[in-house]
Amino acid sequence: MHGEWFLGLIAATWLLVCGAGPASAQGGSSHSNQKKLHDAFVSAGRVLYGEGKYAEAIEQFEKALEIIPEPKLFFNLAQAHRMAGNVKQALTYYRRFLEALPSIKDMTDGQKKTAESDVMKWIAQLEAEKLIQAENAEKERLEKERLEKERLEKERLEKERLEKERLEKERLERERLEAIAASSGPRRQDQLSQQWWFWTGIGATTLLALGTAWAGTRMLDYNEDWKRTWRDSDRDKAILYQNLADLSLVGALGAGLTVSVLSYLHLRKASPGITGKTSPMALVPACDGAGCMLTFTLEF
Repeated sequence: MHGEWFLGLIAATWLLVCGAGPASAQGGSSHSNQKKLHDAFVSAGRVLYGEGKYAEAIEQFEKALEIIPEPKLFFNLAQAHRMAGNVKQALTYYRRFLEALPSIKDMTDGQKKTAESDVMKWIAQLEAEKLIQAENAEKERLEKERLEKERLEKERLEKERLEKERLEKERLERERLEAIAASSGPRRQDQLSQQWWFWTGIGATTLLALGTAWAGTRMLDYNEDWKRTWRDSDRDKAILYQNLADLSLVGALGAGLTVSVLSYLHLRKASPGITGKTSPMALVPACDGAGCMLTFTLEF
């Protein structure tokens, strides 16, 4: 390749380019040392370039360029960057070489035209590669955006699915608990406390029981008065209140018994599992010298 012969051309003509012109003893010695160091870096770079170690060759050419800014090194650096795949840097050094090419005195016009033609071809190739890389980078960016959108959409759909599942589970659990509550709890119409006759019977029993207690108390009072005064009116009133107490007691017992029977039949109907003949209600009257008492119990 022309790049290879030009690297050799640089090495072959370097002493002529850098060593031309007179110099003082002290200045010549310093310049000679720089030239030797410069040549060492260039030689090392050429060896590394030939071995395909382009990154290491670039380092050596850059060190040489820092010591002596020789324009021909732009070509060496451009070639090394191109082979390393550094398109942007290769284009930069190729253009700098083309700008400096007219000032290079140790090259004939024919060599310059050949070098310029080759460099222009490489620049065109690199520009095409740069364009392809840009297109590929844009495609890659668009593909990443598409994949990211797909990922976000999948995440959104998954969240929606999980939320629907959660709500559905909550609904089913709520329905299950409501069904359990409905099946385990007594129905409204099956509760004794919701039956009109229950409270009517309780009220009638209570009123009759209070009437029995009141009539019995009045009977005892008039009976004591009759024993003390022996008046017929006190005896008649005692008998009257005795009869009222008996009637109230009979009514209270009848009302209590009626409520007990109805309650038993209602509970038996609401709960078929209830067996036996024991009534859930008990009404027990009792009287003594101090008055009468009616004990009422109800089992649910």
